[in-house]
Amino acid sequence: MRAEDEFGVLIEAGLSNWQILQQDENGCAALKLSGRWVYREPFKKAAVYLRLVDEVSGEAISLSHDWTRATTRRDGSWTCRLKDIPAGGLYRLETCLNLDGGAIEWSARGDMRHHVGVGDIWVLTGQSNSEGHGRSPVEDGPQLGV
Repeated sequence: MRAEDEFGVLIEAGLSNWQILQQDENGCAALKLSGRWVYREPFKKAAVYLRLVDEVSGEAISLSHDWTRATTRRDGSWTCRLKDIPAGGLYRLETCLNLDGGAIEWSARGDMRHHVGVGDIWVLTGQSNSEGHGRSPVEDGPQLGV
């Protein structure tokens, strides 16, 4: 993307599409995100907000994850730490740029990250059983969330 075409909130570090975050002993994960924001029209103050929503319903996964304000700097950078993200998913991370304290619903939407989950990561290695060569035919294709 050309620099003159950039607009709104840009996520530069912390999360990728299809990423599974490792859960802790309490069944939650934490996430540190950072990036920059771009707006070329005059304004008095800017604030970056993030939220985690259920990918199917579009509803915030909890009140504490509904439009969390990031540390927003005048130099165009931002950082945010989301904690206590519950095990499960799939989630979508949404961002927005709020200017001059207006209603969050009217804020300019920014980058998103799709298909995010929290859980355990398992690696199957070994001989043929980890490859699925059982004795009976089974239809067991990949499934989101599994």
